[in-house]
Amino acid sequence: MVQIPPPANLRLAAQQGDRDAQFVLGHAYHLGLDVRVDYQQAAQWYAMAAAQGHPDAQNNLGLMYQNGQGVPQDQAKALALFQAAVEQDYGPACCNLASAYLDGRGTTKDPEQAVRLFRRAAEQGVADGMFVLGWCLSTGSGVAHDPIEGANWYRRASDLHHIAAQRNLGLAYQQGSGVPEDFVKAAEWFTKSADAGDSGAQMLLGSAYDEGRGVPQDRARAAVLYRQSAEQGNQIGQRQLALAYVNGRGVPQDFSEAVKWYRLAADQGDAASEFGLGICYFNGDGITQDHVAAAQLYQRAASKGHTRAQVYLGSMRENGQGGPRDLKAAMQLYRRAAEQGDELGRTLAEELAANINGESR
Repeated sequence: MVQIPPPANLRLAAQQGDRDAQFVLGHAYHLGLDVRVDYQQAAQWYAMAAAQGHPDAQNNLGLMYQNGQGVPQDQAKALALFQAAVEQDYGPACCNLASAYLDGRGTTKDPEQAVRLFRRAAEQGVADGMFVLGWCLSTGSGVAHDPIEGANWYRRASDLHHIAAQRNLGLAYQQGSGVPEDFVKAAEWFTKSADAGDSGAQMLLGSAYDEGRGVPQDRARAAVLYRQSAEQGNQIGQRQLALAYVNGRGVPQDFSEAVKWYRLAADQGDAASEFGLGICYFNGDGITQDHVAAAQLYQRAASKGHTRAQVYLGSMRENGQGGPRDLKAAMQLYRRAAEQGDELGRTLAEELAANINGESR
């Protein structure tokens, strides 16, 4: 793309102190609008406009300080700039300051203040504010749990084409949370969001096609959607695609492909994928059999509360696979799984206890 310098009259106006021109010039450098992206230039022009009270410039410069773009990262300066724009009732800055309070980024966590600010933004028609306010109400974060109002805000944001809100509205219909359960409407909202590129919606729509929930069952279509999600790095999409390859569901069975996708999800900390990859190592499916690696993966998943990983690791410890035989560790693992409701863990704990008692007589 040929880079076109900003119009001379725009630069001249900015140099002469026109705050709107300064903001526009900063915005051009920030996003690479007809010029090469230059964060330092963007920050300099934003700073000039912000010093004159331009709320858009204050907000955007705040984001640059928050992310360390063109300026040293400085959360305190970011908050001060967001606050200056909020004092002018600038909706996007309300969202950014609210997010800082929600996450405790540069300030003490204050979910209640975050909700107040998100509501201010939402009432000004800011889609991000509507979406996060919907999430807060749906989860009871910083405000009384109210899934009905939460779903209403998701709908308002969805009508403004906010793809994450469309996905969450689909989930609300799928779960009957704040709206009547309706799998067809869930799939419709998942489709809108997935078509716009949301990886979570692609995964959820894939599951709908996989199970024939709200749409005709179509496992080949499900696999396509899982792949779209997985290729964007969505760990659940990666896990679902791996499972499709394990079971030959919508794609030819291919354990090597399953290992590839399980590993990508496991590297992101997905416990179910750590467990699935452990099974592949244990059985030698799609990879060289390695009981030590299997035990390590089961341990990672077990430490996150994955009950079946606890059971499988317990069995390995009981039988001395992938490490020394350790009946005490096996019993602890079986009992941990049983305490979380895993019936196989309960049965194996009882059987191991009976064997130990029998040997001690």
